[in-house]
Amino acid sequence: MPFFIWGCSDKNANTPAGLPEVAVRVGRVLVKTVPVTVEVVGTVEAYNSVPVLPRVTGQIIKSHFKEGQSVSAGELLFSIDSAPFDQKLKEAAGQLAVNQSKLKFSKAQAERFTFLLERGAISRSECDKSQSEAVQLEQAVESDKAAVEQARLNLSYCEVRAPVSGRAGSFLADQGSVVEAFKTRLVQINQIQPAKVVFSVSEKYLPDMKSLMSHGARAVSVSIPGTALKCDDGRISFLDNTVDQATGMVRLKAEFPNKDTLLWPGQFVRVVVVIANLPNAVVAPAEAVQANQTGSYVFVVKADNTVELRPVTVDRAYGSFSVVSRGLAAGETVVTDGQNKLKGGRKVKVLAADQAGGDPADR
Repeated sequence: MPFFIWGCSDKNANTPAGLPEVAVRVGRVLVKTVPVTVEVVGTVEAYNSVPVLPRVTGQIIKSHFKEGQSVSAGELLFSIDSAPFDQKLKEAAGQLAVNQSKLKFSKAQAERFTFLLERGAISRSECDKSQSEAVQLEQAVESDKAAVEQARLNLSYCEVRAPVSGRAGSFLADQGSVVEAFKTRLVQINQIQPAKVVFSVSEKYLPDMKSLMSHGARAVSVSIPGTALKCDDGRISFLDNTVDQATGMVRLKAEFPNKDTLLWPGQFVRVVVVIANLPNAVVAPAEAVQANQTGSYVFVVKADNTVELRPVTVDRAYGSFSVVSRGLAAGETVVTDGQNKLKGGRKVKVLAADQAGGDPADR
């Protein structure tokens, strides 16, 4: 990109005699390793979001937790009236005991009939009938055992426990409510440790995202707008299998440990993905860069304390700095405050050197 031609260039703008020095603040032009990033808006979602459903139909007699509290997998959440299920278990166990007694007698009788058949005391049909009755009772006993086991399971299902660890929402069914098996939602549990952030990037970044995902790089950070809260340890865990043809965007998910539970489902966050690092980049304090109709420029303080108005090319922002690809060299001093009183060639008085104030750490 060619340099702009400025009407008030340093060459033609000598400081008139007698004009006072302009008080300014300055900063130093530095060389840093600058990350190349993609910045988008994302949405936090739960790692797992599970509705808690009863496995039996009955009346809720007690809730064992408070709305909004954290719960652990297997923790007791609700108690359903167990009396009807306890009665069914007793009935099934009683029926099993009856048929087991009948089976014992039937087997003994079948053995006697076999003995008598061998001695010609009874007919073959009588012996076969006895053995058939024993077989039928064996099948009945097996069916009764299954009924007892099912009744025991149903009784255990009267204790509704958390399927996953996470944060419970509000009650969806109150104490005293009659709930229906596998239909009535009791509460929703969101697992937020870890948490996921959903976002989309332009398809031109697809190769970079595939590379980051394949290497498991923790190159994703998110910040919460309006706060200083930030999570820096995210990695891409999902890359959609298609590009949206309408928008040219591809959908991704990043996973964060979320140990401090800063990320909350449904929250909007600012997502930054570091796709590369640019070494030896020239950076200047962002407040030094000014703009007019023809482009960006800075005032460079020369050795004789006069300023030179110089056009620059800015590639991107980097924290409190601007990455300058053309127009500046490392070590030069630029004006960061007081530019509105300056013209090229004007003499300045430096009030303070704001070197590296609030700059991101070198990478």
